[in-house]
Amino acid sequence: MYLLASMLMAVGMAIQQVLYNLYLVELGFTEDFIGQVAAAVALGVALGGIPSGLLYDRLSGRFTFPVATLGIVLSMVMRSLIVQPEWLIFWAVMNGIANSVYFVSIFPFITGHSSTHERAHLYGANIAVWTGFMMLGSFLAGFLPGIWSTLWNGTDVIQQHRMSLLTAAAVGVLATFPFLRIRPSDMLPTSRRRKILPSSESKSSIIYGAIVLFLVGMVIGLTTPFYNVYFKRIFAAQDTIIGALFSLSQVMGLLSAFFLPYIVRRWGLVLGPSLVLIINAPFILAVGLPLPFTLISLLFLFSSGMERLGEAPLMNLVMEAVPPDDRGAMSGIRLISSYGAQALAGALGGWLIIRIGYSGLFTSAAGIQALAAGGIWLLFRSKRQNLETTHAASTTQEIS
Repeated sequence: MYLLASMLMAVGMAIQQVLYNLYLVELGFTEDFIGQVAAAVALGVALGGIPSGLLYDRLSGRFTFPVATLGIVLSMVMRSLIVQPEWLIFWAVMNGIANSVYFVSIFPFITGHSSTHERAHLYGANIAVWTGFMMLGSFLAGFLPGIWSTLWNGTDVIQQHRMSLLTAAAVGVLATFPFLRIRPSDMLPTSRRRKILPSSESKSSIIYGAIVLFLVGMVIGLTTPFYNVYFKRIFAAQDTIIGALFSLSQVMGLLSAFFLPYIVRRWGLVLGPSLVLIINAPFILAVGLPLPFTLISLLFLFSSGMERLGEAPLMNLVMEAVPPDDRGAMSGIRLISSYGAQALAGALGGWLIIRIGYSGLFTSAAGIQALAAGGIWLLFRSKRQNLETTHAASTTQEIS
């Protein structure tokens, strides 16, 4: 039921991801304001991180998943109807908070309902579902404005984009029904303790994870909100082309998700994500170079695949680095670090584009990516042997 709901949520979110910034462009907003909107969403996610984790621990996913889904849908509707800048910022923050409740519940839910040797496969399956159906949503997004133009003859471009975004919200409404079909016993959190602070043995791992996730979040915040605007501004790409590119980027993410168990098995919990991040840094840099659009598109697709390939091993690392009772806290810290960084980077990205252009944006992102790769190795290296030994021992015991 969770995966079915995720399929629907992925389609709706992908449509919004592709079209929303283009909708803001049609409304006449420039990159600096678009960056502020992206920052507001990330800020909302960061603000909701710890409260969302506590909410999950106390009330379980049976409450948090459907409530978060309805909150996401409501904010999507309001962001599609309102054009005043201050209200666009407000509902962007609300969208982020609703997203935090949803996404903070995922990893404790999966981790609490799986054994050690299953988790790498389940993390991969979760990402495969999200990327596969975001691929579908991205593909549909490129055609939705044209479909609404045909169905509603005479609508202007703004109205076509608005109706497409409302369609995405309607798909999101459907995602509430699978959650309501899940029995209460299936949605138990990983722990019923009422503690707020993590145990002392988890504090260093949580701090290290927060640092690395902050750096990775900076890279995401500098690049992801601006790819579609970059393609439209610099290369005058049509909505259908942009939608197809985002759809293909999800294909790359889908393919990469299946390599997660191999990466963990071959290079381990620490070296695996570090290698993926450092390999991707040159490709992020190359996206901003003055190259033909065809080549830029290929670089974008490969970089997107590598980004998803590194995401799951990194989540596996930070969740395995803490005891089961502290995974809710780690999930909340994950959102605060990652999306707090994205909030900062979203505003910074718009500023960089206005002043030094897109090449400076992607160069900065590539440098931070390399720093994140080194940070994973340096910070978790001392814990590597214990992590690998515990992981291998748990897997062997469970299989036996």
